[in-house]
Amino acid sequence: MTDRDAQEALRAFVEAHGVKCLNVAGSRGSKEPGLHGRVVEVLRAALRESEG
Repeated sequence: MTDRDAQEALRAFVEAHGVKCLNVAGSRGSKEPGLHGRVVEVLRAALRESEG
């Protein structure tokens, strides 16, 4: 899944379910280098589009 696909899927999920609080969990950063930054960018982009 591309980052853009992930952004669109997350935005659609948040809107469809009226999500107000989102808990994010996943792999440890030591096991997936760079994952944290990628996830932050996907979340920011998806939520920014959701607000707009």
